[in-house]
Amino acid sequence: MAAMKRTVVIPAPTAASVKATSTAFISDQITAMINEYAESMIVAWRRSRTVIAATAQNIMKRRRAKSSSQIILVHPPFSTV
Repeated sequence: MAAMKRTVVIPAPTAASVKATSTAFISDQITAMINEYAESMIVAWRRSRTVIAATAQNIMKRRRAKSSSQIILVHPPFSTV
C-alpha cells in the first residue's frame, strides 16, 4: 500500500495579523490606525454626545414636570381671638 501524502492547508494571513506583526515604527502604526479608524471614532463620539444631551434634556423635563405637579398647601396664619 502506497503512503498517502497529506498536505496541511495553511490559511492566508488576515489583514489584522499582518498589521499585528508589522515591523514598522510604532508611531507609523499609530498614525495608520488613526487614519483608518478616525471617521468611525468621530461618528461614535458625536452619537454618544447626542445621547448624553438627550438624556439630560429628558431628566430636566421630568424634574420640571414633577416640581410643577406638586400641590403646595399654604395654611393661613392662626389668629388668636
